Amino acid sequence: MPTTRPIEQSNMFFPAQAGDLKISVQPGSIFLNGVAVVTTAVTNFTLAANVTTSIYADLTTGAVTSSTSGFPLSCYPIASVVTGASSITPLTGFTDVRPSILAPSMPLVGFTTLSSTTTAVIPMAGTFNQLVGWARITFYGGADIISLRFGNGSTIDSGNNYNYRWASQAAGATLWTNPIDSTADGNNSLIKMAAQAVTISRELTFSISNTSNKTKVMQMQAATETAGTSTLPSLDIGQGQWFNTAGQIGCFQALTAGGNTFGGSIAFYGSK
Repeated sequence: MPTTRPIEQSNMFFPAQAGDLKISVQPGSIFLNGVAVVTTAVTNFTLAANVTTSIYADLTTGAVTSSTSGFPLSCYPIASVVTGASSITPLTGFTDVRPSILAPSMPLVGFTTLSSTTTAVIPMAGTFNQLVGWARITFYGGADIISLRFGNGSTIDSGNNYNYRWASQAAGATLWTNPIDSTADGNNSLIKMAAQAVTISRELTFSISNTSNKTKVMQMQAATETAGTSTLPSLDIGQGQWFNTAGQIGCFQALTAGGNTFGGSIAFYGSK
């Protein structure tokens, strides 16, 4: 199901009978992947006789459309209309079914595929107080670690304004060790997103506190491929910080700390 932001009713997509077998729907707007898709004109429908018609906004395209097969999963329902031979069934044939608010998930606000050694500067679609996301690494050209930089507006901060620390628990171990931190690395110009440099595939999840006037604090967890069922993975958790209080994160850049090529993808989702 596509990601959306809330649709507050406020009489957006207001449906009304416009004739014996006609319905009109007023304009409204939907956020698809952080971008507003707006219908600026009234949408009119001429209905088939002797059938139930579902009218809805498509959450894939943003278009207001209809179906005689019921409401699909990926939609904002607007009206259900039952017709007879020549008109809408009196009293019970027309039902406004708009929910007051639709908020099925956090919107996708940033995404890019990973290639080369550094991605382009990727803008965020809007500003959000909380960011969560994932990164999927399919390969490294040499042993390395995916890392992040952030910026306000559209300019990346590549200065020494970051730190990070990772703890790792080896397979079968009961103690956590500290295999990596920014002080030991002497690298404060990025946030490393894993504990060890590898060449194999890796999955990462993260959340970022993105309050405008506060340091941006990032929690991370990494899962790394192993050689087979008999080779257990380590457990890796980390924290990073971007020491910027000028505003919220407006863009990001993914890169490898050691300058090796990599492949995969990374996505950010936002919440107010």
